[in-house]
Amino acid sequence: MKIITWNLANYDDHSHWEIRRKLIVKEIARHQPDVLALQEIRYNSEHPSTQYSHLNMAEQILMDLQNTGLYQNARIINQPAMYYRFPIWWEGVSIISVLPITETGGLFHALLPDSPDPNKRITQYTLLQKQNANFFIFNTHFSYEESCLATNVNEAIEYLNRFASCPCLLVGDLNAEPQNKNMQKLALAGYTDVWKMQHPDENGFTHKPIDPSMRIDYCWVNNLMKDRIKSIEIIGKEPDENGLYPSDHLGLLLDCNL
Repeated sequence: MKIITWNLANYDDHSHWEIRRKLIVKEIARHQPDVLALQEIRYNSEHPSTQYSHLNMAEQILMDLQNTGLYQNARIINQPAMYYRFPIWWEGVSIISVLPITETGGLFHALLPDSPDPNKRITQYTLLQKQNANFFIFNTHFSYEESCLATNVNEAIEYLNRFASCPCLLVGDLNAEPQNKNMQKLALAGYTDVWKMQHPDENGFTHKPIDPSMRIDYCWVNNLMKDRIKSIEIIGKEPDENGLYPSDHLGLLLDCNL
Protein backbone atom coordinates (compact mmCIF):
# COMPACT_ATOMS: atom_id res chain seq x y z
CA MET A 1 0.00 0.00 0.00
CA LYS A 2 1.26 3.47 -0.90
CA ILE A 3 0.50 6.78 0.81
CA ILE A 4 1.52 10.28 -0.27
CA THR A 5 1.53 13.21 2.13
CA TRP A 6 2.09 16.63 0.55
CA ASN A 7 1.61 20.31 1.32
CA LEU A 8 0.42 21.68 -2.04
CA ALA A 9 0.98 25.42 -1.34
CA ASN A 10 -2.38 27.19 -1.43
CA TYR A 11 -3.25 28.83 -4.72
CA ASP A 12 -3.79 32.31 -3.30
CA ASP A 13 -0.38 32.75 -1.68
CA HIS A 14 1.51 30.80 -4.36
CA SER A 15 1.23 31.60 -8.04
CA HIS A 16 1.11 29.52 -11.24
CA TRP A 17 -1.55 27.14 -9.91
CA GLU A 18 -2.59 25.85 -13.33
CA ILE A 19 0.99 24.87 -14.14
CA ARG A 20 1.73 23.53 -10.66
CA ARG A 21 -1.51 21.56 -10.72
CA LYS A 22 -0.39 19.69 -13.84
CA LEU A 23 2.96 18.92 -12.24
CA ILE A 24 1.25 17.63 -9.08
CA VAL A 25 -1.12 15.43 -11.08
CA LYS A 26 1.79 14.06 -13.12
CA GLU A 27 3.71 13.14 -9.97
CA ILE A 28 0.70 11.49 -8.34
CA ALA A 29 -0.11 9.56 -11.53
CA ARG A 30 3.49 8.32 -11.65
CA HIS A 31 3.24 6.75 -8.19
CA GLN A 32 -0.51 6.02 -8.01
CA PRO A 33 -0.80 5.87 -4.21
CA ASP A 34 -3.79 4.30 -2.51
CA VAL A 35 -4.17 7.33 -0.25
CA LEU A 36 -3.31 11.01 -0.60
CA ALA A 37 -3.07 13.19 2.52
CA LEU A 38 -2.94 16.80 1.34
CA GLN A 39 -2.34 20.00 3.30
CA GLU A 40 -2.83 23.71 2.60
CA ILE A 41 -5.89 23.03 0.47
CA ARG A 42 -7.69 26.25 -0.36
CA TYR A 43 -11.20 27.03 -1.55
CA ASN A 44 -11.62 30.61 -2.73
CA SER A 45 -14.86 31.17 -4.64
CA GLU A 46 -13.19 33.99 -6.60
CA HIS A 47 -10.05 32.10 -7.65
CA PRO A 48 -10.04 31.60 -11.44
CA SER A 49 -9.81 27.82 -11.13
CA THR A 50 -12.69 27.68 -8.64
CA GLN A 51 -14.95 30.51 -9.82
CA TYR A 52 -16.56 28.40 -12.53
CA SER A 53 -15.73 24.86 -11.43
CA HIS A 54 -16.73 25.40 -7.75
CA LEU A 55 -13.98 22.92 -6.86
CA ASN A 56 -11.31 23.35 -4.21
CA MET A 57 -7.67 22.51 -4.92
CA ALA A 58 -7.92 18.85 -3.89
CA GLU A 59 -11.12 18.36 -5.88
CA GLN A 60 -9.42 19.83 -8.93
CA ILE A 61 -6.51 17.41 -8.49
CA LEU A 62 -8.92 14.48 -8.25
CA MET A 63 -10.87 15.63 -11.29
CA ASP A 64 -7.67 15.88 -13.34
CA LEU A 65 -6.61 12.40 -12.23
CA GLN A 66 -10.00 11.01 -13.15
CA ASN A 67 -9.77 12.65 -16.56
CA THR A 68 -6.68 10.48 -17.16
CA GLY A 69 -8.64 7.36 -16.23
CA LEU A 70 -7.20 7.05 -12.73
CA TYR A 71 -8.99 7.18 -9.35
CA GLN A 72 -12.43 6.65 -10.89
CA ASN A 73 -13.87 5.28 -7.63
CA ALA A 74 -11.83 7.39 -5.23
CA ARG A 75 -13.36 9.06 -2.22
CA ILE A 76 -12.45 12.55 -1.04
CA ILE A 77 -12.86 14.00 2.44
CA ASN A 78 -12.28 17.75 2.80
CA GLN A 79 -11.79 19.25 6.24
CA PRO A 80 -11.75 23.07 6.39
CA ALA A 81 -9.90 24.55 9.35
CA MET A 82 -9.46 28.28 8.65
CA TYR A 83 -12.37 30.40 7.44
CA TYR A 84 -11.67 33.80 5.99
CA ARG A 85 -13.60 36.86 4.88
CA PHE A 86 -16.44 37.03 2.35
CA PRO A 87 -16.65 35.65 -0.30
CA ILE A 88 -16.50 31.99 0.67
CA TRP A 89 -12.87 31.23 1.39
CA TRP A 90 -11.38 28.48 3.53
CA GLU A 91 -8.19 26.49 3.97
CA GLY A 92 -7.71 23.04 5.41
CA VAL A 93 -6.67 19.49 4.65
CA SER A 94 -8.02 16.74 2.39
CA ILE A 95 -7.73 12.98 2.05
CA ILE A 96 -8.27 11.18 -1.25
CA SER A 97 -8.50 7.40 -1.03
CA VAL A 98 -9.18 4.46 -3.32
CA LEU A 99 -9.62 2.37 -0.16
CA PRO A 100 -12.92 2.21 1.72
CA ILE A 101 -13.29 4.98 4.30
CA THR A 102 -15.43 3.71 7.16
CA GLU A 103 -15.10 6.63 9.55
CA THR A 104 -13.86 10.20 9.47
CA GLY A 105 -13.63 13.19 11.76
CA GLY A 106 -11.31 15.83 13.07
CA LEU A 107 -9.78 17.48 16.09
CA PHE A 108 -9.99 21.28 16.03
CA HIS A 109 -6.91 22.52 17.86
CA ALA A 110 -7.11 25.27 20.43
CA LEU A 111 -6.30 28.76 19.17
CA LEU A 112 -4.29 30.55 21.83
CA PRO A 113 -5.25 34.15 22.64
CA ASP A 114 -2.97 36.84 21.20
CA SER A 115 -1.02 34.24 19.24
CA PRO A 116 1.24 35.52 16.43
CA ASP A 117 -0.33 32.74 14.33
CA PRO A 118 -4.03 33.57 13.87
CA ASN A 119 -4.73 30.48 11.78
CA LYS A 120 -6.93 27.72 13.12
CA ARG A 121 -5.47 24.22 12.92
CA ILE A 122 -7.00 20.78 12.64
CA THR A 123 -5.96 17.13 12.68
CA GLN A 124 -8.16 15.18 10.28
CA TYR A 125 -8.53 11.44 10.66
CA THR A 126 -9.93 8.64 8.54
CA LEU A 127 -10.40 4.98 9.34
CA LEU A 128 -9.55 2.97 6.24
CA GLN A 129 -9.60 -0.68 5.27
CA LYS A 130 -7.09 -2.69 3.28
CA GLN A 131 -7.67 -6.43 2.88
CA ASN A 132 -9.88 -6.52 6.00
CA ALA A 133 -7.22 -4.69 8.05
CA ASN A 134 -8.22 -1.39 9.68
CA PHE A 135 -5.82 1.51 10.10
CA PHE A 136 -6.03 5.22 10.86
CA ILE A 137 -4.42 8.10 8.99
CA PHE A 138 -4.21 11.43 10.80
CA ASN A 139 -3.58 14.30 8.39
CA THR A 140 -2.47 17.62 9.85
CA HIS A 141 -0.81 21.00 9.37
CA PHE A 142 0.53 22.31 12.68
CA SER A 143 1.24 25.91 13.62
CA TYR A 144 4.56 27.61 12.86
CA GLU A 145 4.40 29.52 16.16
CA GLU A 146 6.11 27.71 19.02
CA SER A 147 3.46 28.00 21.75
CA CYS A 148 0.67 27.03 19.35
CA LEU A 149 2.82 24.21 17.99
CA ALA A 150 3.27 22.84 21.50
CA THR A 151 -0.49 22.91 22.03
CA ASN A 152 -1.09 21.22 18.66
CA VAL A 153 1.34 18.40 19.49
CA ASN A 154 0.00 17.83 23.00
CA GLU A 155 -3.57 17.72 21.76
CA ALA A 156 -2.69 15.44 18.83
CA ILE A 157 -0.91 12.94 21.08
CA GLU A 158 -3.88 12.79 23.44
CA TYR A 159 -6.19 12.37 20.45
CA LEU A 160 -4.13 9.64 18.77
CA ASN A 161 -3.91 7.68 22.00
CA ARG A 162 -7.65 7.07 21.77
CA PHE A 163 -7.00 4.97 18.65
CA ALA A 164 -3.88 3.14 19.88
CA SER A 165 -5.44 -0.32 19.46
CA CYS A 166 -5.13 0.05 15.66
CA PRO A 167 -2.19 0.84 13.37
CA CYS A 168 -1.93 4.65 13.15
CA LEU A 169 -0.05 7.13 10.98
CA LEU A 170 0.31 10.85 11.68
CA VAL A 171 1.31 12.65 8.49
CA GLY A 172 1.60 16.20 7.27
CA ASP A 173 3.37 19.53 7.55
CA LEU A 174 4.31 19.80 11.22
CA ASN A 175 6.18 23.11 10.83
CA ALA A 176 9.05 21.95 13.05
CA GLU A 177 12.46 20.41 12.46
CA PRO A 178 13.41 17.08 14.04
CA GLN A 179 15.43 18.66 16.85
CA ASN A 180 12.44 20.72 18.00
CA LYS A 181 11.39 19.64 21.49
CA ASN A 182 7.81 19.25 20.30
CA MET A 183 8.86 16.61 17.79
CA GLN A 184 10.69 14.86 20.62
CA LYS A 185 7.36 14.69 22.47
CA LEU A 186 5.99 12.47 19.71
CA ALA A 187 8.96 10.12 20.08
CA LEU A 188 8.55 10.03 23.87
CA ALA A 189 4.88 9.20 23.39
CA GLY A 190 5.85 6.06 21.49
CA TYR A 191 5.64 7.23 17.88
CA THR A 192 8.37 6.57 15.33
CA ASP A 193 9.66 9.07 12.78
CA VAL A 194 9.61 6.93 9.63
CA TRP A 195 12.19 8.97 7.72
CA LYS A 196 14.66 8.75 10.59
CA MET A 197 14.01 5.01 10.90
CA GLN A 198 14.50 4.31 7.20
CA HIS A 199 17.19 6.92 6.38
CA PRO A 200 19.14 7.62 9.59
CA ASP A 201 22.06 9.19 7.72
CA GLU A 202 20.05 11.41 5.34
CA ASN A 203 18.67 14.85 6.18
CA GLY A 204 15.38 14.35 4.31
CA PHE A 205 14.86 18.08 3.73
CA THR A 206 11.39 18.91 2.38
CA HIS A 207 11.35 22.73 2.33
CA LYS A 208 11.97 24.50 0.02
CA PRO A 209 12.49 22.40 -3.11
CA ILE A 210 14.88 24.65 -5.02
CA ASP A 211 17.45 24.48 -2.22
CA PRO A 212 15.91 22.47 0.62
CA SER A 213 17.28 23.18 4.07
CA MET A 214 14.58 22.01 6.51
CA ARG A 215 12.70 18.81 7.25
CA ILE A 216 9.25 19.83 8.42
CA ASP A 217 7.07 17.24 6.65
CA TYR A 218 6.69 13.88 8.39
CA CYS A 219 5.20 10.49 8.73
CA TRP A 220 5.02 9.23 12.32
CA VAL A 221 3.65 5.78 13.16
CA ASN A 222 2.66 3.92 16.30
CA ASN A 223 4.14 0.57 17.27
CA LEU A 224 1.39 -1.39 15.54
CA MET A 225 2.33 0.28 12.25
CA LYS A 226 6.09 0.44 12.67
CA ASP A 227 6.90 -3.08 11.47
CA ARG A 228 4.66 -2.68 8.42
CA ILE A 229 6.82 0.05 6.88
CA LYS A 230 8.68 -0.93 3.71
CA SER A 231 10.09 2.39 2.46
CA ILE A 232 9.74 6.15 2.39
CA GLU A 233 11.02 8.55 -0.26
CA ILE A 234 10.81 12.21 -1.22
CA ILE A 235 8.78 13.21 -4.28
CA GLY A 236 8.07 16.40 -6.21
CA LYS A 237 11.75 17.16 -6.74
CA GLU A 238 11.59 17.77 -10.49
CA PRO A 239 10.77 21.29 -11.78
CA ASP A 240 9.36 22.00 -15.22
CA GLU A 241 11.45 23.43 -18.06
CA ASN A 242 11.10 26.91 -16.55
CA GLY A 243 12.29 25.86 -13.11
CA LEU A 244 8.82 25.82 -11.51
CA TYR A 245 8.23 23.19 -8.83
CA PRO A 246 4.86 21.60 -8.01
CA SER A 247 4.86 23.14 -4.52
CA ASP A 248 7.08 24.96 -2.05
CA HIS A 249 7.18 21.64 -0.18
CA LEU A 250 8.43 18.27 -1.31
CA GLY A 251 6.11 15.36 -0.68
CA LEU A 252 6.67 12.00 1.00
CA LEU A 253 5.76 8.64 -0.51
CA LEU A 254 5.32 5.85 2.03
CA ASP A 255 5.09 2.18 1.14
CA CYS A 256 3.86 -0.28 3.74
CA ASN A 257 2.54 -3.79 4.15
CA LEU A 258 -1.21 -3.77 4.62
